[in-house]
Amino acid sequence: TDPDPCGNDICPGTSPVCLQSETASTAMDLFNCNLLANGPCATTSTSTPGGGVGGDPHLRTLDGRHYTLMQQGNFLLWAFSGYETEVLVQGTTKKVPVDFEIFTHYAGHASFTKGFLLVDKSQTVPRPALEVTTKDCRWHHYNMTAMVWRPVGPVAGHLKLRDFDGAQFGAFNLSESKHGPERLKLLINDKGSVRTLAQLWISCRPGHQLSVKIKMSSQKDLRFVHGELAPGRLSLATGLEGNREGTVMATDAEFAVASDWAALGGSPDAAAYFNAVDTKGPSLVLMSCTQEDKEEYAKTCRKYLGNSREALYKEVMDDCIFDLCSGGGETSAELAAEIFYAT
Repeated sequence: TDPDPCGNDICPGTSPVCLQSETASTAMDLFNCNLLANGPCATTSTSTPGGGVGGDPHLRTLDGRHYTLMQQGNFLLWAFSGYETEVLVQGTTKKVPVDFEIFTHYAGHASFTKGFLLVDKSQTVPRPALEVTTKDCRWHHYNMTAMVWRPVGPVAGHLKLRDFDGAQFGAFNLSESKHGPERLKLLINDKGSVRTLAQLWISCRPGHQLSVKIKMSSQKDLRFVHGELAPGRLSLATGLEGNREGTVMATDAEFAVASDWAALGGSPDAAAYFNAVDTKGPSLVLMSCTQEDKEEYAKTCRKYLGNSREALYKEVMDDCIFDLCSGGGETSAELAAEIFYAT
C-alpha cells in the first residue's frame, strides 16, 4: 500500500520525496521534509488549505506559498494525475487512471486572469472540457456528440466522465449563480462511492478579470498534484526569482504552455479572444503608488473586504491594494472579496 503522505514516514511535495528516516541529500529533499512544519499536514483536518489565483495575478499554492506572477500567456494552474480509481463494470472491478488539468490564461501588462479551462485527459481526443473567459463570463462545455462548444445551461451543468468502455468514473458538476462565484465540483467514482476530489469557486467580470479558489477534500491526494498551485515548490520557498516590497515574484516558466489554447482542449473562440487582448511587447509593467494612493485604495478594498481576523486577510488586502495600483479598478476589490469569502 502507498505510504500516508501525512503520516510519520513520508512528507508531501514534488519529487524527489524524502523519507524522514533517511538523510536528505538535496535542498529539495530538505524543503519537502520541512513541509510538515508549515504545510498542509500541520493541520489535523482531512481537507486541505485552499489555493487559487486572482488579481494581477496573485497565486497561493496548496501548501500556503503566496506569490505574484510576472508573465502573460497560457499556464498549467493545477493538474491531478498518477491516481487510479476503481469502478465496477458488469460486476467486474477495473482501474481507471484519472488525469485532470486546469489551464489559465493571463493577459496584459498587469497579467490579469482572462481564461479558465478544465480538461479531462483521462481519455484520448475529443476530451470533455469546461471553459469560461472574461469575454462574456459565460460557461461553455465541449459537446462530445456534436463535437462543438456549447453554452452550459442557465441553471447548472453536469458533465459525466466515462472511460473507453463507457464506465462512468467521474463528473464535473457546475452550479452557476446569479450573484457571487460559481461552484465547480470535481467528482470521482471510487470503489463504489462518489467522492469530491476538489471544489472550485470562480468569480468573473466581463471585460475585466476572473478569480479562482480551489480546495481539495483530502490531504492524501496532494501527492498527485502538480502545476502552479502544487505543494513543495522550492523556488517559492527560497525566493529565488526575487521579490518586490515583500511580495515574492515569479515567472513560472516551468508551467508556461507554448501550445495554443485550442490545442490544450479549449475553444477556438477563446483562443482568438486571448490573441486580441494579449499585450504586444513587454508583458510586465510594475506600477508604483504613492503612500497617499495606497491609503485611498485601502479604503476601497476595505469597502468590500470589510475587517476580518482570518489569517489570510492581510495578504488579501495587500494584494487588493497592489491590484488597484496596477489599474485593476474597483472591480478587483469586489472580486477579491467574493473569492476570499467563498465557501
